[in-house]
Amino acid sequence: MAATSALLAAGLALAAAAPTALTEGPGNDTEAAWSPDGRQVVFQSDRGGDLDLYVLDVASKRVRPLVTGPGHACFPAWSPDGKWIVYAFAHFTKTAVQGIENGYNLFVVPAEGGEPRRLTRGLVRDYTPSFSRDGRHILFSSDRGAEKSSVGLYRVPFAGGEPERLMHRDADDVALVQPDLSPDGRLIA
Repeated sequence: MAATSALLAAGLALAAAAPTALTEGPGNDTEAAWSPDGRQVVFQSDRGGDLDLYVLDVASKRVRPLVTGPGHACFPAWSPDGKWIVYAFAHFTKTAVQGIENGYNLFVVPAEGGEPRRLTRGLVRDYTPSFSRDGRHILFSSDRGAEKSSVGLYRVPFAGGEPERLMHRDADDVALVQPDLSPDGRLIA
């Protein structure tokens, strides 16, 4: 009973605390995700004119660019070990004929910065990725193979490979989005 009261008190204290802005300036900073150690936050921002990814050091409030340039980098998520960030990316100024696919595909980038690596391909909308608890797979939402306006759940190996369909019900206005695994990795919410 005492432990429950302490948790309740901590929850009430958190609810009563005034929010603190972590970023400021022009643009919309959204889709924030905490690093596994709680020291950093990755987020998407349109402060540069399109969607780019930035990492905020919570203690210093220093913001550093992670993925910038033409195109839309969005829906970032950390790997369980904190070494990688997965995200969706689309480049709308080119077409497939011009050499860049006109769809959202998944990429991973080292959390400290570096060259992104492509995980998925195609004229599809792959988005809201998250890592499996063991870091071996990326779960994501996609309209791959849909004949109607539906979105299913898929996974792709972190090491590379073909996406695998986990759940998809092809029907109008059915969307299975933002997959998240239970702590033991057995269930998907």
